[in-house]
Amino acid sequence: MLSTEDISRRYPKQARSRDGAQFLIRPLQKSDYEKLLDFFKNEIKDEDVAFLKDNVKDPKIIKSWCDNINFERVFPLVAVANDKIIANSSLHMRTFGWAKNVGKVRVTVVHSWRRKGVGTKLIKELEEIAKLFLLENLWAEIVLEAQDPATKVFKKAGYQREGTLRKIAKNPEEKLFDVAIYIKRLEHY
Repeated sequence: MLSTEDISRRYPKQARSRDGAQFLIRPLQKSDYEKLLDFFKNEIKDEDVAFLKDNVKDPKIIKSWCDNINFERVFPLVAVANDKIIANSSLHMRTFGWAKNVGKVRVTVVHSWRRKGVGTKLIKELEEIAKLFLLENLWAEIVLEAQDPATKVFKKAGYQREGTLRKIAKNPEEKLFDVAIYIKRLEHY
């Protein structure tokens, strides 16, 4: 099981994008409130926000995330470059019930850093954290058409499409989209 000491030993981590730009990977901190709010309000397009689980343009939501960090329920990782958050990711876990062996993975990357390997590095990092929590499966939900580039990233990371929820996601213009469920079965060594 992951402890606070494990976290402090793992992070921060230096990383490089495919084009050689440096960035830092580390857990979200309470002091990141302004940076995370700026990330969602000014760097992520409205069409991307429409398919996220929470209204991330609402400062109260971001404040709650930063003030209530509980690594055993949600493990949030950010990528930071030039003192700005360029990507936000999280591993959502349950401590009870049929899904306590499953972690849900979410990743959002600013447009200027997409297709540079940042999302892939965060997914791999969350996978390593999931192993420390002894999770057996990772789950990602991708809104087809709207988030098609994410399918390539998750497939490259070893996720398999296990099912599709037909016409279940709706954008602000009331258009319906399919949601694909991608699963990765983890191997523990």
